[in-house]
Amino acid sequence: MRKLMAAALIAMLCPLLCGCQDTGEVENQAYVLVLALDRSGDGALALTARVPRIGKGGEKDGKGDSGGSSYLTFSVSAASWSGALDELQWATPRRINLSHIEMIVVSRDLAAEPSFPALMNAIAQTPHLYANARFVVCRDSARAFLEAGDTVIGTRLSAEIQAMLSQYASQGFIPDACLADACYCANGIYGDPVAIWGYVEEEVTESGPSQRVMESPMGQRFRGAALFQDGRFVKALDVDETRLLNLICGQTATLSWAWRGDTIELMPVTPARKKVDIDADSVTLNLSVALRLTASAFRGDTVALVASVKNSIAELTASCQRSGCDPFGFAESAAGHFATVPGWLAFGWHERYRRARINVDVTLSAATNP
Repeated sequence: MRKLMAAALIAMLCPLLCGCQDTGEVENQAYVLVLALDRSGDGALALTARVPRIGKGGEKDGKGDSGGSSYLTFSVSAASWSGALDELQWATPRRINLSHIEMIVVSRDLAAEPSFPALMNAIAQTPHLYANARFVVCRDSARAFLEAGDTVIGTRLSAEIQAMLSQYASQGFIPDACLADACYCANGIYGDPVAIWGYVEEEVTESGPSQRVMESPMGQRFRGAALFQDGRFVKALDVDETRLLNLICGQTATLSWAWRGDTIELMPVTPARKKVDIDADSVTLNLSVALRLTASAFRGDTVALVASVKNSIAELTASCQRSGCDPFGFAESAAGHFATVPGWLAFGWHERYRRARINVDVTLSAATNP
């Protein structure tokens, strides 16, 4: 009797065990890894997707992008986001799956449009879309930026993007920014969102004391931050400014600082302290940063080093004030002065923030003995 029951149970389970093979669930889906959005010449929304080829790909050429590449690119255009998704579904010979997106790239021109906040919300609210994908604003064409990316060290593009952007964020080259956080800030009543700044460049040669020359098999460059105000792109920060932004926001373990032809590693002793004083119609922003040298062998002028960091922080905050964007988190501190949300909204933070005074205090302690 037991043998008969076991045989019957096995017979019932067999269809479940082979279900994926019968339906072709994996093979019938196109897993989008990168989405790029541009504004086309006729005013339509251009949407480009990079998806992996399921199964064995052909041989790659030296750039990793031949007719037998492991990744395919599909591009469509439509009047709206929903229309572009519908066109992309038609253009792709498999069912589009947005749950594995690693990066969403938007051109600078599109991100600066007044309608961009609504577009960003529509993207984030798309069913099954992975809203924690890294959020990148690129200097020029988002499609060109997408097509410049490929595997360099790894074998899978998804792992390449994850490792690369985590590495850059840990070094302070970029902010650790995702679409979900950007949408949250853009729709909130406090600070402003940031994104990763990107561009395409084959070789970098800069004149000046550092004479930075770089050659890399990567066509994509992730270097700097994109700042928003009222949900729209307003300006980009260079890498030094981005490192200071990450320091102020508590998103970096070390600060690499260019100093008289050398690079000094500084470590925050505690997270930067931000306090806002409100007195009648005046607002004062107070920022305190405590740093420690990581190398005990440093024998330079620490007073001048502190002044350099302090002045750079003051210039960065003043520049952001002029643009009306608060990526630092001062708004959260200022909101503590108000008992109700209506009272906070009536205060008009962004306009007060533009006119606020800023006090920056930077301290530097010697390296601790190992």
